[in-house]
Amino acid sequence: MENKASKTRSLDIAFVITPDLLKRLAVILGETSDILEYTAKFSDGTNVHYDKIEDVIGQPNSDERSIVSLIAGTADGTVKSAYVNLKKNDSPSLEYTINGTQRDVIYFADQLDDWVAATRQWYSPFFSGPSNPSGAGVILFFVALFLPVYAWDSISRLSTVLGKGGSYQWIALPAMIAMWVGEYFVFKLFPRGTFAIGQGEKRHQFFIYLRRTVIFGTLLSILVRALWTWFAKHP
Repeated sequence: MENKASKTRSLDIAFVITPDLLKRLAVILGETSDILEYTAKFSDGTNVHYDKIEDVIGQPNSDERSIVSLIAGTADGTVKSAYVNLKKNDSPSLEYTINGTQRDVIYFADQLDDWVAATRQWYSPFFSGPSNPSGAGVILFFVALFLPVYAWDSISRLSTVLGKGGSYQWIALPAMIAMWVGEYFVFKLFPRGTFAIGQGEKRHQFFIYLRRTVIFGTLLSILVRALWTWFAKHP
């Protein structure tokens, strides 16, 4: 007789959930029980229970009523059970719990870990949680905080030279504030959780386009500045 076991894993990652990934999740959970349930929470505050994953996939997921969290799991009280909790904005963003025999827990944990890996986004290392601090996230925070301050100092010096008396120094403070505002909206392009179903698929694709544009523009500006500096030193 095998001993009973359980496992809970909490992750602070950026994830994207597509219809195919939801169907795959239903297949994994279906091995624990024939009866599954799905609870979706929407941005208007309502919670709706569904018996089939197709009902979740068929939601419009509009801007006015978008999915902000989803709980999928076993509906009956069988020996084997598994639950997956996905949250768009809160921490942890992804969490699963498995109960059963030791063999079952190991097997389903491997299945769900593979599924989680498929949902994970490349910028996940920059996300932190109360119990899962991220070194990369801390570094990014301080860079975002002090980069506008550095720009303020540079603009202040340049405006002093151009104004010959400092008449343009007032530009520095609005420029710094504008950079902070710009950083806020850039970070919005890297959401913690995305439900790419219904209209959410169009939003997801639009965000991908904007992210690529921002990253390409940033890299291009760095390259141009590096080349400008090099040519200035090698006339």
